[in-house]
Amino acid sequence: MDEYDLVLINVKRFQSLAHGHRNYGACDTECHAVFRNLVRQAAQGKHPRSPFSREGWDLYQMTGASLVAYALGKAANDVVNSILNCPMRYRSKVKELVDSL
Repeated sequence: MDEYDLVLINVKRFQSLAHGHRNYGACDTECHAVFRNLVRQAAQGKHPRSPFSREGWDLYQMTGASLVAYALGKAANDVVNSILNCPMRYRSKVKELVDSL
């Protein structure tokens, strides 16, 4: 497994987590836009900060949403860190991945 594989694994983990919490709004357009923005910034070499609050992810206001937000923030950080640690030779693949999200 190489560094790009780790990026793919972390993206799949985030997507799976979001899908599993879709009843909190984790698969809605707003939440997806937050994730896409974080990934896009990381692909540009920036160090974005993932939100860890319900409001930051724009999740529904319901019991347990804060825990879901924390899990999304942690999973998004894993994606961001794996992108930032990915060698330059994979940058075009990372860009393609970002564009496909």
